[in-house]
Amino acid sequence: MMQDTISAKRSRPVESVEGAGSRLARRRAVLLSMVLLVAVAAGLALAARDPDTAAAFFTRTMAAMAAVTPVQTKRPAAAPPARARPSLPADFTETLFEAVDADDAAAVRVLMATRPGALVLDEVALFVDDRWGAGPRGLVDYAVLGGHLRAADALLAAGATPSRRLLALVAAYAGVERLRRARALLIASDAAPGIAAPGIAATR
Repeated sequence: MMQDTISAKRSRPVESVEGAGSRLARRRAVLLSMVLLVAVAAGLALAARDPDTAAAFFTRTMAAMAAVTPVQTKRPAAAPPARARPSLPADFTETLFEAVDADDAAAVRVLMATRPGALVLDEVALFVDDRWGAGPRGLVDYAVLGGHLRAADALLAAGATPSRRLLALVAAYAGVERLRRARALLIASDAAPGIAAPGIAATR
């Protein structure tokens, strides 16, 4: 008899933690529903005698139920990871313009060979205010108008191009020694196909 009792106890299925939690949640929901029904009945009875007190009672009851009722919130969707934008080393352009100022063609060629992939040569500029005007000046224009023709030659070989404004200046002031030499360089580099043609607009 004792062995049968022990066997019966051992064969009883053990309730899982999830099942116990679910049963507890159902009991809580039933209890809250009963409390709500009692509160509504009491509120209706009280409303017949004192509407203001009934309203305050109803507000307090709902607030108390909200405090004990689990609220399911939707977790916001994770934001997609930001795509990294290519950036240039902070000192790269400074080093490049220093090499141009020194008219160091070898240094310019090394910088061009190791330049970052995000670098667009014709978008690199430096603000200048001199006899040729004021404003941002691109690499080739900066080198040519500064008289750094060896550096300009290395930039042209790397794919940098002169602006239309530089072409107009070279065409208009062919008698100026610096621009005369620059004109010969640009023609030799095939960087100025229309340099001898009149009427080139100095717009870039």
